[in-house]
Amino acid sequence: MKPVVLFTREMPDDELDIVRSSGFDVIVKPLIKIVPQPADVILREVDSKPKPDAIVVTSKNGSKALVRIFDAWGDDCFSKPIYALGQKTAAPLKDNSISYINCHVTTGSETAKFIAEVLKRENAVIWHFCGNRSRKETGDELEKSGFNYVPIISYFTQNADVKDLDSLSVSAIAFYSPSAVQSYSEQSKDKNMSIPIFAIGPTTEAEVQKAGFTKVYAACEPTILGLNQQLKDYFKL
Repeated sequence: MKPVVLFTREMPDDELDIVRSSGFDVIVKPLIKIVPQPADVILREVDSKPKPDAIVVTSKNGSKALVRIFDAWGDDCFSKPIYALGQKTAAPLKDNSISYINCHVTTGSETAKFIAEVLKRENAVIWHFCGNRSRKETGDELEKSGFNYVPIISYFTQNADVKDLDSLSVSAIAFYSPSAVQSYSEQSKDKNMSIPIFAIGPTTEAEVQKAGFTKVYAACEPTILGLNQQLKDYFKL
């Protein structure tokens, strides 16, 4: 019998093919939904904030928010450096020819440390385009480094209502975000804390460990290929 893996976000066909061709059956149950803030709402919020010396994005949804307001916002703000956590985060910026600096890191705190090393300016204003449930590590580290941290809530993360979560028979669970881990913890009434959990990266891995799961494995790289390899290694496929 093939191992059954529960993926907790939408999976494009090419990613499903990778996992299935490796010998797994797949169940897809998105546990969160993203509600973007309209461009006009974001613009009203940024108009009330001190002008930025730099901008940081630590999620693809934060980058998408920048894209949504790009034309209306003006060149003045977009002349400031935009720091992106990694290439996946920066993809919407790249696709829309918006200049950015790739920090080549995997966590928000590492992104903040990168900025502190290159932007040596006391009390510089850093705007962070983020969600309502974003982790505090980016802001905490920036403030620790002496920056004026200004979060710009540009999208909302909500739990998706999954009725049959506890009735699923699965061999492992794959998580792609801390918010999905939180959603699972809140919605599952009969959690198996010893089921193997596979996390896309270190931030998600930390949230899984915080939730109390005992078998936690992070992808060797934050891609479907890295996650799939970790699954294959664990199940010896």
